[in-house]
Amino acid sequence: DFKFYNSLQPSLVPEDAPKSFVMRGTWTLSRANRIGTVTLSSAHRVWFSVYPRGHVGTWSSILHVGNSNTQHAPGIWFYPGQTRLQVRVGRHRGGSNWRCDPGDELPLHRWSRVEIISTFAYTKVYINDALRAHCNANSHLLLQGLRVAVWASDPWSHPAVAQVQYAHFLPQ
Repeated sequence: DFKFYNSLQPSLVPEDAPKSFVMRGTWTLSRANRIGTVTLSSAHRVWFSVYPRGHVGTWSSILHVGNSNTQHAPGIWFYPGQTRLQVRVGRHRGGSNWRCDPGDELPLHRWSRVEIISTFAYTKVYINDALRAHCNANSHLLLQGLRVAVWASDPWSHPAVAQVQYAHFLPQ
């Protein structure tokens, strides 16, 4: 059960947002492409496949779970001019968040599977099933219970020059 949205304008998240989200299929990223909603849990797992087709000279959004540019559960971008991932996970209300970035770039014109696991104690980032970043957290996730939008490229950043397929968000 999930709510599907494909909207260029953000709107209120429905009261009955599900706790999990699955989006099947493949789509080219475009700015402000809202694809669903979820209710955040204290720990969660997000995974998807991404196919970078080029670079953007500024931060470029891939997937964003959150209602604003300061809520990240997680937010995932490419670094400017690269296919290196920036992963941010919100830890406190009011915009504070943790960064947990893998060091290597994703290959152009090839599918890469990205998985992010966030708990009270850590965030882990896997690329093609290999652990590429592990960041300890010294505070727990306080965004739990919040109903938030799921974006395939958020409204606040340039979209990544990429395709995404099979986005999943599951509470742990």
